Amino acid sequence: MYGLSYVAPFSVWAFEMQAFVDLVWGTIAGVLSFTEFVPHIPLIGILATSLFILACVLFVKLWTWSQQIRYRLTPKYLIITHGFLTRTQKQLSITAIKDMKLEQSFLDRLVRVGTIDVDTSDPSFKHISIRGISSPTDVFDTFYRVWQDATSKAP
Repeated sequence: MYGLSYVAPFSVWAFEMQAFVDLVWGTIAGVLSFTEFVPHIPLIGILATSLFILACVLFVKLWTWSQQIRYRLTPKYLIITHGFLTRTQKQLSITAIKDMKLEQSFLDRLVRVGTIDVDTSDPSFKHISIRGISSPTDVFDTFYRVWQDATSKAP
């Protein structure tokens, strides 16, 4: 095992969560300023609604997190795992990989993430995109080295 295991970095999750929290708090602030003009709206109802909205956003975010795809690289296989209640694991032989490339947009470079695209000869994995990788150059170099080692040893 090369010690390469990918799960979306916490910083990406925290950044996305902050955007949701800012949206919810902005909505709460807007509703509370509205109560100055309409005094018959009970403050408890507004707070309860706001908490409900926040709980829904957190639930959706946690559900999305549970649906993440995890990648693990071994000397012979790229192992792809996904699912929360029903876990599915697939193995792709490293020798089935035809081409790899690293993509980083300008924004990706600013936040130090990237995408590795893998084209394979396996019919069940024609194309794999591993998105949101932190330190993408290091990960790509490791992945490429493993791929080169496996293809040079293949008969």
